Amino acid sequence: MRLIKLLVNLFFKNNFFKHLRIIFNVKPVYIDTSFLGKNVSVSDSFLWRCDNGYKTIFKFTDLLNFFYKIKNSKITIIFYSFNGELIKQVSFQDISLSGHLVIDQDFIDNKKFSYGTFYIFHSLNSDNEIKEIDLIIRNSCYIGFTKNYFYSYVHGNIPVIAKNLASNKLYKNFVINSIISNQKYLIQQNFSNYDYSEIFISNPTSKTIKLYLNKEKYFLRERNSILLKIRNQSFVYIVSNCYFLRPIIFNYKNNYLDVHHG
Repeated sequence: MRLIKLLVNLFFKNNFFKHLRIIFNVKPVYIDTSFLGKNVSVSDSFLWRCDNGYKTIFKFTDLLNFFYKIKNSKITIIFYSFNGELIKQVSFQDISLSGHLVIDQDFIDNKKFSYGTFYIFHSLNSDNEIKEIDLIIRNSCYIGFTKNYFYSYVHGNIPVIAKNLASNKLYKNFVINSIISNQKYLIQQNFSNYDYSEIFISNPTSKTIKLYLNKEKYFLRERNSILLKIRNQSFVYIVSNCYFLRPIIFNYKNNYLDVHHG
């Protein structure tokens, strides 16, 4: 029994066998956080868009204060365009537990950028003591999208990047890639019920990924994202070499808008 237990632990925890499982798609690891250190702020990948009259609102919480009563921490939000170009970053302090940020064309301040991704990190100021802290926080806050007065909200997508609370050390590639495009995903929705839909997909890794959306081929480099219109199609298939490529869906029917995860 001890030998069997040892072999099972070797198969599931050893990095070499972990990579073999990924290559041959045998009980692969979809999201791996085993390499995370302590005292890190984990961020989901969030979508922003200000194309075609859209504006985005992001609602966030001072998690260090809310859960651990750590005061005077800082929140930094970093924005990238759809082609992975760094646009800007903003920081907040003393936000009284919660805050929000409206992202529109004036905020982006560059008309060539219509949508992209952003990440949120918490950090400690120099006067905070980190020696006694041992924690990991993940920010998966809500984002809302509107063209008028009412927002349709969706929470963060998947964890993609982390930053040490006191340093600039980054942790990437939680989501695993395979060598071949062997991941097949059918979005559980009939798109023929809507006037049209849009599918947003971002690369959750630092490696280039390949994907097919209803047999159309796309490549996404690090921090790249795409927004694709779907019309007169019942179902949407995604085939890729990424083990957790979770899309965000925008559905349109007359004046109705619904945003949700795929």
